[in-house]
Amino acid sequence: MGRSKIQESANKYVKAIERGERTRFVSAVAWLNVIQYVEKCFAELQNHDIHRINRYYLNIDRTFPVDTLPNHIQIHAGYRKLGMDKQMDSTGEKTTMMTEGKAAIVFTQHYSGRVMILLYPYKSESYEVNEKRLIYKTFDTATDISLEDVKKALAAFLRYSKATSCITQNTWSDFFFRFRFRLKDWTYRKTLWNRAKELIQLVKP
Repeated sequence: MGRSKIQESANKYVKAIERGERTRFVSAVAWLNVIQYVEKCFAELQNHDIHRINRYYLNIDRTFPVDTLPNHIQIHAGYRKLGMDKQMDSTGEKTTMMTEGKAAIVFTQHYSGRVMILLYPYKSESYEVNEKRLIYKTFDTATDISLEDVKKALAAFLRYSKATSCITQNTWSDFFFRFRFRLKDWTYRKTLWNRAKELIQLVKP
């Protein structure tokens, strides 16, 4: 007699889990390479005189032992002073320092070994873009990430920072840069589609 449907399903399930565990382990080990790539790119950024306008910080959240996930790497911008803001309340005039910050690029490795690169925009008390963050790119495993990939990601982060700062005079190219990545980001596609449907309803006779 041949194998039952239960046995066939069980065998496929076992093979899938074993294959996933191997992929997960290889990706976790390859994360060490990603750390080196990010550190190299961050050193290049630090050697630039960009620190005249803002300081950047590197945080590496590395889980040990080597095959334990998740893992995270973050490069974020420091806060930039914008000026003084005066407001009136019940106690009189209150003056506060306005700042912008929270711009960051995050490399995050999931429990499965998959890697996602996220871009976070600048935020301030006076200006904030619509999106909370954008998915720049995803990788099946850390072995798929090269030094060139990290360089391109960091360049995209700096471009995104320029496009979301309240100080820069945002151009159409900045808008389309953000819009292009929003279209790629599956979490925003549904939102954009719903808004498009709302506009269609408004123009209907």
